[in-house]
Amino acid sequence: VLEGTIVECQETVLAQDERQATRESTVLVTVEWVLKDGRTGEPVGPRDRLTEREAFVPGTGESLRSARAEAMRRLAADLVDRLEAR
Repeated sequence: VLEGTIVECQETVLAQDERQATRESTVLVTVEWVLKDGRTGEPVGPRDRLTEREAFVPGTGESLRSARAEAMRRLAADLVDRLEAR
């Protein structure tokens, strides 16, 4: 059983225009996870953390929501890679 928690979701503005409107930004998403035995509930390995960062440009139609979704998609792929490597 895979158990995880989003422990951080943070937006950082990278560039603003002369009116202080965001031109480019980035979102950082961090999850903490652990794999547990389905019968006993005991951890199978140590707790681990994964972080993904995704940049976005609001002026081109990208949004914080789409950047978060892409960061989460990449986190899921990274997590599968880690599980397969065990």
